[in-house]
Amino acid sequence: MKLASAVSLATVGWLALISTLHVWLNFDHRSAAEEGPSFRVGFLPVT
Repeated sequence: MKLASAVSLATVGWLALISTLHVWLNFDHRSAAEEGPSFRVGFLPVT
């Protein structure tokens, strides 16, 4: 296997892994719909 094809294959695999992990961790709509918002943004005055 040439270096270029090995690096390309590793890059595509890494992007697929990171994308899957991102979706799995951040897009869990079932728990958000049942529990409501997990955090609230308040007013923080900056002077």
